[in-house]
This record gives sequence, C-alpha cells and structure tokens, in this order.
Amino acid sequence: MSDARNRWLFRTSDVVGFSIFTGLTCFSLAMLAIWLDLGASKSAFDERVSSLQQTLAQQFGNTDAILTSLAGLQHSSDNIKAHEFAGQSRELLAAYPFVDAVVQADMLEEVNRTAFEERMQRNGFVQFRLSGYENGASGSSKRGHEILLPIVVLEPFDPLNAALVGYDLLSNPVLARSLAKAIESGQVAISDSVALPNIGERFFVFKAFYRGYTTPATDSLRKIQTSGIIALIIDPQHFLEKVVRDYSELEIRFYRLR
Repeated sequence: MSDARNRWLFRTSDVVGFSIFTGLTCFSLAMLAIWLDLGASKSAFDERVSSLQQTLAQQFGNTDAILTSLAGLQHSSDNIKAHEFAGQSRELLAAYPFVDAVVQADMLEEVNRTAFEERMQRNGFVQFRLSGYENGASGSSKRGHEILLPIVVLEPFDPLNAALVGYDLLSNPVLARSLAKAIESGQVAISDSVALPNIGERFFVFKAFYRGYTTPATDSLRKIQTSGIIALIIDPQHFLEKVVRDYSELEIRFYRLR
C-alpha cells in the first residue's frame, strides 16, 4: 500500500503539471511587474514631456508678453522718446535674460533715406549709413512705395550690437517673410535664424505697431498704417539652454528644417 501511495504522490504528470503551473505563475508575475514598471515609467515620461511642452509654451509666451508691452507703449504715446523705450527695454531684459536684445525699426520711404542718414549723423552716429543683407547695401520692399525698415533703437547698445543700428530688416528675405506675417496679422511672428553682423546666428520675434492708438482691424489697413516694428533678437542656444538643462534626462535634440 505504501508503494502505491508513493506512486500516487510522485506521478510524473503531476510533477510536470505543477512545474508548468509554477513556471507560468512566475512568468505571469514577472510580466505583470514589468508591465506595471513600464506603465509607471510611461506615466512619468508623459508627465515630463507635458512639463517640457508647458515650459516651451511659457518661454514663447514670454516673448509675446514682452512685445505686446512694448508695442502697447508705442500705441499709447504720440511721440515716445528713445530713452523711454530704452528704459522699458532694459527692465524687460533684466526680467527675461534669454532675450539678447530689443530693437525698434521704423518704416522709412526710400526717398527719405538721405535725410534720415543725415539726422542720425547729427544725433551722434558720425559714420552712419543704412546697411542691409547683401554687401552692406540696403534693400527695399514694394508696398506702394519703396520702403525700408531700418533699426533705429537697440538695447543693450554695446560694441557688438552697435553694427545693427541702421540695418534694414526688409533687405533680408528670411526676415522679410516673417515681417510680412507680423504686419498683416497684427500678431507676433517668429523668423528662421539668420546670420547677423558681428553677433552670428540669431532669430527674431516681431510685432508691428501702427499709427494711432490701436491695431487696425483688417489686413489691408494694417499694411497701410504700419509705423514700425518691435523685435526681440534671440540666440537659439541661450533661449533653450534652461530647457536642455532642466530636462537633460530626456536627451533633447533640436534640428533645423530647411
């Protein structure tokens, strides 16, 4: 009877079945643990990506706030002084260190170019001449008349940035495309990066200001009533360095599309 009992307790099929069951159970538990771990990792990754998106949106939103503030300053004053604009710009630059420079460019008809250059020379820019994208010669854009858009105020005004005073933004085809969007839409427009004299690769964020106290209601009126442009000059690396530093575990890479 003892032999029969032993044979029943240790039947090969029972041992095999138990082994398979145990193996499947362990495998299932391991897979469940992996699935739960992957789920937690995916959730954490999604949260970091969402946070990254919010950080980038805030960063670009800050540029909109800066430009809206400065354009509002232009609209609220009949004749804002250069030092008033520069003072406001310095405050904004201190608050938003990712911005390299703030500029104001005014619409200028080609026929008034000589008078403009002479006025700038009288105001202390002794060797002043309008410059542009190609060979230092300013270009123009057809908008009923030949129009130039030279930088007239720049903050901070240091030896590197000084070369940009008088630079005709419309002479650069890359900038001209973004300027057209900014002028016609009344909204902020961002340019592709361009190589600038002395300071290298940068991109611009533009917002137009118009004659009168408000932004005109239609595209056609905005084209006609444009008085000038407020722009931020931004170094792409400087603009994104905080994002790369704070989200280094994501191995972020940026690519330029051409």
